[in-house]
Amino acid sequence: MAEELLNVDGEKEVSEETEEKEETEAVEAKEGVDGKSEDDKTGEGEIDKDDVKGAPDSYKAFEMPEGVEVDKDLVDQFSPIAKEIDLSQASAQKLVSFFAGLRKAETETLQSDWSTKQDEWKKEVKADKELGGKDFEKNLGIANGFLKKYGTPELSKALGAMGVANHPEFVRLFLRAGKAIEDDTIISGNTSGSKAKLSPEQILFPSMN
Repeated sequence: MAEELLNVDGEKEVSEETEEKEETEAVEAKEGVDGKSEDDKTGEGEIDKDDVKGAPDSYKAFEMPEGVEVDKDLVDQFSPIAKEIDLSQASAQKLVSFFAGLRKAETETLQSDWSTKQDEWKKEVKADKELGGKDFEKNLGIANGFLKKYGTPELSKALGAMGVANHPEFVRLFLRAGKAIEDDTIISGNTSGSKAKLSPEQILFPSMN
């Protein structure tokens, strides 16, 4: 018998039938129309507004997995759709978390693959007969020397942004250009003047000659 159904005044003995009836009425009153007690509804005495069925007037800021930034444009597109299909805050958050997690995984995979490709290119350069071998450091110095002397900071940034600074063919291009400039400087220093000095553009793009 529930504690709250005891005869608290101590003067009147309650019959078994009366006790059972009062217990039933008390339980029904506590559970309400939907058959759930207030404790069941609130968990700790408070209703979680995010678990209320149906879409809210406006969604609160959605939480993102660590390392994922909120895409405001995407959220602005998603919110009306979530509201149209009557998703609660909690249900909408589940979808956001799921797709944000997918995007994070895809991004990490792409970054990992790109990093692997960079390492492969570096190995190819070192193994290349023209670029690597015992003259690898020397060749790299010539290629970088050409880029530094005739390139611009913007070009260096662009090569880095495109991720091609480690590509064997770009290294080859700048190495050959650097060597051509060196050879041209040596020949041009000859008083015989047997060969005209070429510009970096003419070396890089022979068709301009």
